[in-house]
Amino acid sequence: MTSIDRDSILQACERLLYRAAHLTDCARWDDLASLFAPDGKLSRPSDPQHPIMGRAAIIASLRSRPTRTTRHVLSNVMIDIHSPTSAHISSTVVLYTGPGPTEKLPVVGQKILIGHFEDDVAFIGQTWTFITRDGSMALEFEVRG
Repeated sequence: MTSIDRDSILQACERLLYRAAHLTDCARWDDLASLFAPDGKLSRPSDPQHPIMGRAAIIASLRSRPTRTTRHVLSNVMIDIHSPTSAHISSTVVLYTGPGPTEKLPVVGQKILIGHFEDDVAFIGQTWTFITRDGSMALEFEVRG
């Protein structure tokens, strides 16, 4: 694998990670679920003991979420390339939450959560896709007004 190939894979994996955060914050659940393989697995950071198996179940689970305002900030992104078609991504996520969107922004924040994702990704068809997305929580802060 050339350095250009490696750089291309690194950039594509980063884009996948940041796209997932953006789609989550925009509540674009179908688009978010499309980033997973048809038999992909999602373990939410808030409930890692109950993984969600398969794209259809992931869509249903995401759609059932209560409406809220979120902003995900990603850091400490580490990508290990296993082959030209598989990689592992490790990242830290800071999640700011508030009530559902209103006509006036900003909303008053409610919680700050700090967690972690371990992602196995693969190049399927013409795109990088989540095979497994395992989340966990490390810290939770209540925002007091």
